Amino acid sequence: MSKFVILDAAGFATAFYSDDINPTIPAESVPITDEQWREMIEHPGRRRLIDGALVSFEPPAEPDPVPEISKAQCLLWLLDLGKTEADVAAAIGAITDQTERARAEIEWKYRATFNIANPLFSTLAPALGIDPATLPDAFRAAARL
Repeated sequence: MSKFVILDAAGFATAFYSDDINPTIPAESVPITDEQWREMIEHPGRRRLIDGALVSFEPPAEPDPVPEISKAQCLLWLLDLGKTEADVAAAIGAITDQTERARAEIEWKYRATFNIANPLFSTLAPALGIDPATLPDAFRAAARL
Protein backbone atom coordinates (compact mmCIF):
# COMPACT_ATOMS: atom_id res chain seq x y z
CA MET A 1 0.00 0.00 0.00
CA SER A 2 1.31 3.45 -0.97
CA LYS A 3 0.68 6.70 0.88
CA PHE A 4 0.25 10.16 -0.59
CA VAL A 5 -0.06 13.69 0.74
CA ILE A 6 -1.33 17.01 -0.55
CA LEU A 7 0.83 19.92 0.58
CA ASP A 8 0.18 23.61 0.96
CA ALA A 9 2.66 26.19 -0.39
CA ALA A 10 4.79 25.93 2.77
CA GLY A 11 5.05 22.14 2.59
CA PHE A 12 2.54 21.33 5.33
CA ALA A 13 0.16 18.41 4.82
CA THR A 14 -3.44 19.31 4.08
CA ALA A 15 -4.70 15.80 3.20
CA PHE A 16 -3.47 12.21 3.26
CA TYR A 17 -4.39 9.32 0.95
CA SER A 18 -3.64 5.62 0.89
CA ASP A 19 -4.27 3.55 -2.22
CA ASP A 20 -5.64 0.68 -0.12
CA ILE A 21 -8.59 2.80 1.13
CA ASN A 22 -8.84 5.64 -1.41
CA PRO A 23 -9.88 4.41 -4.86
CA THR A 24 -8.82 7.70 -6.43
CA ILE A 25 -5.63 9.54 -5.53
CA PRO A 26 -5.67 13.25 -6.51
CA ALA A 27 -3.20 14.19 -9.22
CA GLU A 28 -1.66 16.94 -7.08
CA SER A 29 -0.76 14.50 -4.30
CA VAL A 30 2.84 13.51 -3.63
CA PRO A 31 3.98 9.99 -2.70
CA ILE A 32 5.47 9.64 0.80
CA THR A 33 7.01 6.81 2.76
CA ASP A 34 5.26 5.14 5.69
CA GLU A 35 7.81 6.78 7.98
CA GLN A 36 7.10 10.26 6.55
CA TRP A 37 3.36 9.64 6.87
CA ARG A 38 3.76 8.57 10.51
CA GLU A 39 5.92 11.61 11.35
CA MET A 40 3.44 14.01 9.74
CA ILE A 41 0.48 12.38 11.50
CA GLU A 42 2.19 12.31 14.90
CA HIS A 43 3.44 15.92 14.63
CA PRO A 44 0.75 17.94 12.85
CA GLY A 45 1.91 21.44 11.95
CA ARG A 46 5.48 20.57 13.00
CA ARG A 47 6.70 18.68 9.94
CA ARG A 48 7.02 19.97 6.38
CA LEU A 49 7.90 18.11 3.21
CA ILE A 50 10.44 20.13 1.24
CA ASP A 51 11.87 18.66 -1.99
CA GLY A 52 10.93 15.17 -0.81
CA ALA A 53 12.63 15.52 2.58
CA LEU A 54 10.79 15.81 5.88
CA VAL A 55 11.85 18.92 7.80
CA SER A 56 11.04 19.73 11.44
CA PHE A 57 9.25 23.02 11.99
CA GLU A 58 9.01 24.89 15.27
CA PRO A 59 6.24 27.50 15.15
CA PRO A 60 7.15 30.93 16.52
CA ALA A 61 6.38 31.46 20.19
CA GLU A 62 3.13 33.19 20.98
CA PRO A 63 3.64 36.73 22.28
CA ASP A 64 2.81 37.40 25.89
CA PRO A 65 -0.84 38.34 26.38
CA VAL A 66 -1.53 42.05 26.48
CA PRO A 67 -2.24 42.92 30.13
CA GLU A 68 -4.58 45.46 31.63
CA ILE A 69 -2.76 48.46 33.03
CA SER A 70 -3.64 50.94 35.73
CA LYS A 71 -3.91 54.62 34.98
CA ALA A 72 -0.75 55.16 37.05
CA GLN A 73 1.15 52.62 34.91
CA CYS A 74 -0.13 54.35 31.79
CA LEU A 75 1.01 57.76 33.05
CA LEU A 76 4.45 56.43 34.04
CA TRP A 77 4.87 54.84 30.61
CA LEU A 78 3.83 58.09 28.91
CA LEU A 79 6.27 60.00 31.13
CA ASP A 80 9.05 57.67 29.95
CA LEU A 81 8.11 58.78 26.41
CA GLY A 82 8.30 62.43 27.42
CA LYS A 83 4.51 62.84 27.49
CA THR A 84 2.55 64.29 30.40
CA GLU A 85 -1.03 64.16 31.56
CA ALA A 86 -1.36 67.68 30.13
CA ASP A 87 -0.40 66.27 26.71
CA VAL A 88 -3.16 63.67 27.07
CA ALA A 89 -5.66 66.38 28.04
CA ALA A 90 -4.62 68.45 25.01
CA ALA A 91 -5.01 65.45 22.70
CA ILE A 92 -8.47 64.79 24.12
CA GLY A 93 -9.35 68.48 23.79
CA ALA A 94 -8.36 68.36 20.10
CA ILE A 95 -10.98 65.70 19.30
CA THR A 96 -13.41 67.51 17.02
CA ASP A 97 -16.50 65.36 17.52
CA GLN A 98 -18.15 66.64 20.69
CA THR A 99 -19.59 63.26 21.75
CA GLU A 100 -16.33 61.42 21.06
CA ARG A 101 -14.42 64.08 23.02
CA ALA A 102 -16.84 63.79 25.97
CA ARG A 103 -16.48 59.99 25.96
CA ALA A 104 -12.68 60.30 25.89
CA GLU A 105 -12.76 62.78 28.80
CA ILE A 106 -14.92 60.42 30.87
CA GLU A 107 -12.77 57.40 30.01
CA TRP A 108 -9.56 59.21 30.92
CA LYS A 109 -10.89 60.83 34.08
CA TYR A 110 -12.84 57.95 35.62
CA ARG A 111 -11.48 54.63 34.36
CA ALA A 112 -8.99 53.11 36.82
CA THR A 113 -7.67 50.41 34.49
CA PHE A 114 -7.30 50.22 30.75
CA ASN A 115 -7.13 47.34 28.30
CA ILE A 116 -5.81 47.36 24.77
CA ALA A 117 -9.32 47.15 23.29
CA ASN A 118 -10.29 50.53 24.74
CA PRO A 119 -10.80 52.84 21.72
CA LEU A 120 -9.34 55.73 23.71
CA PHE A 121 -5.83 54.48 22.94
CA SER A 122 -6.25 54.06 19.21
CA THR A 123 -7.72 57.58 19.15
CA LEU A 124 -5.06 59.26 21.30
CA ALA A 125 -1.95 57.38 20.13
CA PRO A 126 -1.47 59.28 16.84
CA ALA A 127 -2.18 62.61 18.54
CA LEU A 128 0.59 61.81 21.03
CA GLY A 129 3.01 60.72 18.30
CA ILE A 130 2.65 57.02 19.15
CA ASP A 131 2.28 54.40 16.42
CA PRO A 132 -0.93 52.46 17.25
CA ALA A 133 0.77 49.26 16.05
CA THR A 134 3.15 49.53 19.02
CA LEU A 135 0.36 49.64 21.63
CA PRO A 136 0.48 45.92 22.55
CA ASP A 137 4.18 46.21 23.41
CA ALA A 138 3.50 49.52 25.14
CA PHE A 139 0.91 47.89 27.40
CA ARG A 140 3.37 45.10 28.21
CA ALA A 141 6.04 47.68 29.10
CA ALA A 142 3.61 49.75 31.17
CA ALA A 143 2.51 46.66 33.11
CA ARG A 144 6.09 46.26 34.36
CA LEU A 145 6.11 49.76 35.88
